[in-house]
Amino acid sequence: MYNSELDTFLAVAAAGSFSKAAKKLYISTPAVVQQMNLLENRLNVQLFVRNTHGVTLTPAGIEFIQWSRQIIFDCQQAEKALRKYRFSIKTCVND
Repeated sequence: MYNSELDTFLAVAAAGSFSKAAKKLYISTPAVVQQMNLLENRLNVQLFVRNTHGVTLTPAGIEFIQWSRQIIFDCQQAEKALRKYRFSIKTCVND
């Protein structure tokens, strides 16, 4: 339900490198870079400082780690709570 960019963000933050995160996620490095660029553009904030030795988190990136974890957790909880409605079809009757 949530955007996979959050998983990618957390992988890059943990690995300190786009290429290491790509290997962990079994996707290409350019795909990781593209996802992080899209995420930063969507949030309108820089999450990483990029250099030849890898990446480091900006203060915004450090704060966004907790937000990402919370978003993922909340989505998982919502999906779990809604499983009881799976495969049920209800009709609405307008009076």
